[in-house]
Amino acid sequence: MRLSKAARIILVGAPGVGKGTQAERLLQRFPELSAISSGDLLRDNVKNQTPLGKLPSPFQLAMSILTYL
Repeated sequence: MRLSKAARIILVGAPGVGKGTQAERLLQRFPELSAISSGDLLRDNVKNQTPLGKLPSPFQLAMSILTYL
């Protein structure tokens, strides 16, 4: 099956609800689509020590604030 028009599909949900699974299914059915995962992008930045990957996570910031209370 092919898409008749250009499409932008955004899958939103909590971790572990199946966004990646649904993206894989959409890519199998519509191979002209491509997928971008914000989590994959962030993990890649952390792994490669880019300026973005070196920024503290919200969890790290919260823990550093708690240590001063």
